[in-house]
Amino acid sequence: MSSESQSSYSSYSRPFCLSLLCCFFRPFSLSGLIRVLAAGCASNGPLRNIYLLSLQSPTSQVRIGYFSLCTATGQDDWVCSMGETAQDDLGATHTWDLAGLAKHYRHQVAFVGLVLTSSALMLILGLLLATFPRWHTEREYDEDGEIVDERAVKPFPNKRILNTCMLVAFVGAVLSLVAALWQHSAAASTASTLAYISGGEVEASIGVTATVLVWLAFGICLVISGAVTTITFALERLSDQVIV
Repeated sequence: MSSESQSSYSSYSRPFCLSLLCCFFRPFSLSGLIRVLAAGCASNGPLRNIYLLSLQSPTSQVRIGYFSLCTATGQDDWVCSMGETAQDDLGATHTWDLAGLAKHYRHQVAFVGLVLTSSALMLILGLLLATFPRWHTEREYDEDGEIVDERAVKPFPNKRILNTCMLVAFVGAVLSLVAALWQHSAAASTASTLAYISGGEVEASIGVTATVLVWLAFGICLVISGAVTTITFALERLSDQVIV
């Protein structure tokens, strides 16, 4: 390896190191984002405002999350549960069986598998990025044993790991896009269908917070995928330059 190639690699490696650091932390931040989305309607606190779809009739309201439902029992009183008791009690006392509709939507329409799979892939990507070689210092000595040159260098990652990272990031971004489209289109079509067949008696509205979270998750996946792809091709080009 020539000194010119070493200096070129050293000058370009620090930006790559910063990019890798960003890529490493974003997958774990994405995991937290997905956990908040999946935990929507799990409690009658702030989580009740994270819902996929809200069904409201003149006398009742139900909010639907991926794993649980929230039902309004008063002006500002909510009961949130992953069970069926509160849902069945609500549905038995109203003309429109909102509990039955919500239960059907949660079990037959909403699908959290894509979101969780993309999050798992991003976690795997973070672990793969953690295996990349770290910085170390190389020194050159003269005949008297004194240091004449000292520089920080970073070895190239394994090409197989690089290609695996790029593949995992791409698949995770695609699954995240499909999950966002599925969640948004399913809620929108259900809302318009219910409004039509009920003659306006049942109002269905899409959860804004859940929509923002799922599209934000896709945006993070897209950034990660683009960064990993850029790093992969850039390191391959630098590797070719060093070999030459």
